[in-house]
Amino acid sequence: MPIKRTTSIYNAKTPFLIVDIETAKASNKIINDISFGIWTREQGFIGKVGYLVEENRKHPVFYGQSKEELYTEYVKQGIYHVKPFIEIMDIMDRIITKYNPVFATAYNSGFDFPRIRQECDK
Repeated sequence: MPIKRTTSIYNAKTPFLIVDIETAKASNKIINDISFGIWTREQGFIGKVGYLVEENRKHPVFYGQSKEELYTEYVKQGIYHVKPFIEIMDIMDRIITKYNPVFATAYNSGFDFPRIRQECDK
């Protein structure tokens, strides 16, 4: 008997968790930010948030002054928030529980998901 799929990536109502991180190439830490949101084809982004990882910013690896100025401005405008990594993961967990996304993806999932796992393991 074939398996019946109850959801599809093509269904307009199927929720996705979309994640994006920025790392420092030298250390592979999530130095600058982690952003995520819930997205459907029907509604676009239902919600999205961005965080600067507090403990990794104590020893920042700068991409250049313009990037740091941009992050500073994002914090001032409330676009990004500075929080400890464990709090960010707790917020992501609550969002996953609330919206029950069927799929998780990232702009560079082959790179991003292992780095998130690496940070969680610490």
